[in-house]
Amino acid sequence: GLVAHWPMNEGSGDVFKDVVGGFDGFLPLGQDGAQTEVSWGEGPPTQANSVEFSGANSFIATSFPGIGGANPRTVAFWVRTTDADAYFVSWGANLTAQKWHIRANGASGVMRTEYAGGQNFATTSIIDGEWHHVASVVPNGATEGEQILHYIDGVLDPRAGGANQTIDTGIPTDAVLDWTNFGGAVAYPVHIGARMNANFTSMLDGSIADVRIYNHGLSEDQIRAIFEGEAESPALATDKASYMSGEDITVNFSNGLGNPADWVGLYRPDMTPGDVGSLRWAYVSGTTTAGEGLTDGAITFAGGLPAGSYVARFFENDGYTQIADAVAFTVVDPPSVTTSRAKFAAGSPITVNFNSGPGNPKDWVGLYRPDMTPGDVGSLKWAYVSGTQTAGDGLTDGSVTLDGLDAGDYFAIFFANDGYTQLAKTSFSVVSEDGIFYAENFDSLELGPFVSDSESGGDGTDWTATGPEGWVIALGADHGPTADGDDVVEFDGWTFLDPASWTATAGQGRAGFTKGTGVIAVGDSDEYDDKVDAKFNSSLSTPAIDISGAAAGSLILTYDSSWRQEPQNGKVTVAFDGGAAVTLLELTPDTPTGYNDTVSLSLNNPAGANTAVVTWDHQGHNNWWWAIDNIMVTADGGGEVTAPTISIVNNGDGTATVTFEGKLQAAAAVNGPWADVEGAVSPQIIPVDQVMQFGRAVK
Repeated sequence: GLVAHWPMNEGSGDVFKDVVGGFDGFLPLGQDGAQTEVSWGEGPPTQANSVEFSGANSFIATSFPGIGGANPRTVAFWVRTTDADAYFVSWGANLTAQKWHIRANGASGVMRTEYAGGQNFATTSIIDGEWHHVASVVPNGATEGEQILHYIDGVLDPRAGGANQTIDTGIPTDAVLDWTNFGGAVAYPVHIGARMNANFTSMLDGSIADVRIYNHGLSEDQIRAIFEGEAESPALATDKASYMSGEDITVNFSNGLGNPADWVGLYRPDMTPGDVGSLRWAYVSGTTTAGEGLTDGAITFAGGLPAGSYVARFFENDGYTQIADAVAFTVVDPPSVTTSRAKFAAGSPITVNFNSGPGNPKDWVGLYRPDMTPGDVGSLKWAYVSGTQTAGDGLTDGSVTLDGLDAGDYFAIFFANDGYTQLAKTSFSVVSEDGIFYAENFDSLELGPFVSDSESGGDGTDWTATGPEGWVIALGADHGPTADGDDVVEFDGWTFLDPASWTATAGQGRAGFTKGTGVIAVGDSDEYDDKVDAKFNSSLSTPAIDISGAAAGSLILTYDSSWRQEPQNGKVTVAFDGGAAVTLLELTPDTPTGYNDTVSLSLNNPAGANTAVVTWDHQGHNNWWWAIDNIMVTADGGGEVTAPTISIVNNGDGTATVTFEGKLQAAAAVNGPWADVEGAVSPQIIPVDQVMQFGRAVK
């Protein structure tokens, strides 16, 4: 790719910026220690300015070492001169094969590249006092001087002759060079308007502009693009200005430097590359293992990023030299809607939460039965996002509370701007009072302020270690600190917190548990470990729930859950009539993250059972959390009731059609945890790219 570029278009001053590598040109002390001098003049057709050289103690020095050995290269620039013996761009040592000088070939005025012991010269004179764009190219794979190509004004100029020599250009090893004295065996870095390992008479009387050096051989089309002023600098662009959270992010790069280890990183705007690592990154080959050195291409960051503002940056060769302007983009959460519970008692108020909406005052939420088509019939209950039936503030996030409904299955639907464009949809159930055997949402607990110095951000009603009446919190034998010091009492076993206070003190994704409201139960081994190394091993159990009269196999446990994957374990069990616990659900280090799930488990209650105790058992060691809320045990029909049917048909095109009765639920494993498929209506089309899941139909 482009490794050095001196536009020489400043128009004033004595610093000549290298806009790629930072090897800025300067005016050194030259012959007899005298200050070298240049002047500014009119530029070629592609730019306003150029540098004029006088031919006597007049050149520009740089610290760029040049391209060494027989490596491919392209040197391209604009020149205007009548000087038959002028040297344009040079570097290397005046030893056999080790110099790299681009000059005019005496009276013929043609392009000449010489390499000590050999030279290659072209056909067309360029010393006519007019601007010409010239390029000297060592093609990729070439090793001999006779393979050098010359281009004049974007067109290949035929080779007219020269003595061949294997190319082996020397590059400087001295950090500081004396530009006032010559040494033929000394390798000089790139200098413009002279050849420094010969004599002070080999200098240009003329003008130069837009000097570029590439570490590969450009094609004729690429050189013509530079001549025509169409060559572009390295650039980045994302395929979209805004993404949904979790959506793949594609970054396109163009006109890169072509190094295998050039790379693209994703950062927040407040992050300084090099001081902190990138959030996501890949080499230009598209992986984190350097592959092909591409100048143009696209990198896809699968799985995207969480909601927020970000920039993509393009860096050179495994370093932090940024070679293109950063491109900004945003990630937003898609509109969502949830109910505060998966099941409500008949007639009780129904709270619907909405998030990431458009923010129109007339965005609204409506409640419908599954057999109702919004727009064809009116909703059963509705409210604007302001919470009333009079449009108020345009909210993107919030909740509305609607009057209760009769027992049955329903949808809560989030609509845009007084219309029927559905932004999001969720299902919920209403059960009759005689179908609810137990319900607890912890909201009646009285909370106090955080007391540990490791916790902050609360409002004074933050937590309690005391559960509802009859609930039991037990600690395992290995629970507690592993060394001397105080533990974090707010998370010493299962405790109860205001989710806002929990998020304020701990963050890191905990805010994702939006179904948890008021007060929630939390087992958080990550926070428990914040003061002294400590292991977490605790269980949380309900009181003995009276299930007498429930038909065998009819009871369903429903709760909302937040689990972040790490090497931690969890288990949900039930014990009937004081007997042995039966495992309903087991969570392992492989259980995927579920920040905001509703879990439904069949209790499989035996005939004649009178009581049931449900337990959530959790172990971790600085390993994130498990939080629950809105526990409900309900009857889902009697033991003799026919189970709802479900069938799957392969459509032959990669999709499948699921026909079901009741409600469709899905899970990653055959034993759950099961969660409602939001918005699912029979028949449901499963798309080609759907991740494999298990499915079931429930009442």
